[in-house]
Amino acid sequence: MVGWDWTARARADLVEKARQQRRAQTSVEGLLWSRLRRRAFCGLKFRRKHPIAQFIVDFYAPSLRLALELDDAQMPEYDAYRQRFLEALGMTVLRVDAAQAERDVEAVLLAVLDAVNRDAPSGRVTADFG
Repeated sequence: MVGWDWTARARADLVEKARQQRRAQTSVEGLLWSRLRRRAFCGLKFRRKHPIAQFIVDFYAPSLRLALELDDAQMPEYDAYRQRFLEALGMTVLRVDAAQAERDVEAVLLAVLDAVNRDAPSGRVTADFG
């Protein structure tokens, strides 16, 4: 069919799927999002359920090209494939156990802070968890 852009249609479908996932977030996603949204964490902009290529990452900091993924250990092979793909695009992927994030969100934020400081081009970043 002439004029049909399969890439645009696939992208629109992926964006809609991301919207649906944002509306149906898990409790741990909501907990973490409450700490990351509105530049509340280190002044960094995070996006929630953000489409990248054919994937949707849980959280994404575009200025650092940092993807934060909450793992529930259901599909480790697929998760590893996604991670390799995203890293090939030049992104840093931080994987966090969802159960750990629910038990101790500050530990997750410290891991994010460590990843930020490892990859930040302009020095160290600090955060107040209070």
